[in-house]
Amino acid sequence: MKDKAIIYDNNCPMCALYTEGFVKWGLLEASNRIAFSQLEQQEFIKQVDWHRAKHEIPLVDIQGGQTLYGLQALTHVLSQKIPWLPTILQYKLCYTLCKGLYNLVSYNRRIIIPSTKTGSAGFDSTPDFHLTYRIAFILLAIFSSIGITYAFGQSLNTLLASTTGGLTMLLIAGTGWVVQLCLAGIFLHEKRMEYISHLAVIMLLGVLLLVPAICLSWVTKNIYLPIACLSVLLSSSLMCRQHYLRIRTLSLSQRWTALWFMVLQTTAFFWIYQLYFN
Repeated sequence: MKDKAIIYDNNCPMCALYTEGFVKWGLLEASNRIAFSQLEQQEFIKQVDWHRAKHEIPLVDIQGGQTLYGLQALTHVLSQKIPWLPTILQYKLCYTLCKGLYNLVSYNRRIIIPSTKTGSAGFDSTPDFHLTYRIAFILLAIFSSIGITYAFGQSLNTLLASTTGGLTMLLIAGTGWVVQLCLAGIFLHEKRMEYISHLAVIMLLGVLLLVPAICLSWVTKNIYLPIACLSVLLSSSLMCRQHYLRIRTLSLSQRWTALWFMVLQTTAFFWIYQLYFN
């Protein structure tokens, strides 16, 4: 596709990754993958709506044709390998769902994979804050985490000689998150929403590491203690690392990392003691 150029937010690791994938998959010429910070005074940049480009990646026709944005731009690129994709998106329900998913990711991309940079060659490519998409993203992360945590607890039923492992795991692992969310709501002010958003991502990343153990338990009808312990250890390590990095991105004190870790461990030990030793 030599007559099209995609202009991407190079301060967004996610944008950089998937546009590089387009080049590797042969969907886009390397020279036609242009970062905001690398823009020169090409004639075609006059075709770009820069405010819209903050939220929807632009695909520019170098010959002066129509500029495509967002879902339409990605569909045009991907249709080279997936020719039936435009046909699917002609159905209103499919288009609405895909458009909503695109916006959900686009408006929250700096939360999903944070960047410490804010601008590109005088152009601030940071997406505007959109309350609806932010709350939708937080709720999606929370409910996904609840589901995966419950499933992990259920997979431990054999080890615990119990039939309520899912609910037990939600109490042990989830109480600390609720407490931390409340503390953030009370004591953080300007950065309250940003911190809660990052906390939702950390939670989701952590439970995703439990999915292989859950799948294994479904296959073997059992879960082995070393695998369960390793999954929890890897999950905890990833979350600690992510919390530290994201707190640094937010320019908050690492006391929040220490508080978060203490709250999670304290509430977990409280429920373990109450349920198994009291």
